[in-house]
Amino acid sequence: MYTALLGQPAQVVSRCPMSSLPITLTMTPARIKQLAPASSVVSIVVPAGSIANCRRSAFCTYGNFFATAEYAAHWQKTQPEALILSVTDAHRLGRFVVNNRLIRATHSNAV
Repeated sequence: MYTALLGQPAQVVSRCPMSSLPITLTMTPARIKQLAPASSVVSIVVPAGSIANCRRSAFCTYGNFFATAEYAAHWQKTQPEALILSVTDAHRLGRFVVNNRLIRATHSNAV
C-alpha cells in the first residue's frame, strides 16, 4: 500500500511466521518486480465496516507473508477472519485503497 501511496518502489524482507523461511519482495507502484519464493502469499484482516476506512493499526497487525498457501492455511485456522491473497492481489488491493482514499480526499476538499 505504501508503494502506491508514496509513488515509490519498495523492497520488503520478511520471514514466514510458520516456517521462518525468508521472503523477499521488490515492487513498484504499478507491479510486482520480484518475489521469492514465488509461492508466497499474504494474509489480511479487513476491519469491520469498510476497507476504505481501515487504519494501519487494524489492517497491518495481521498482515503476514507466508512462504506457501499451505503455511498460510495452517495459520488461518487460528485467525479465521483473515483472508489469504496472492502477493499480486494484495498489491492490487493496496492500490485500490490508496486510489479510493485519494478520490475521497479530493472530493471532500472540493466540496
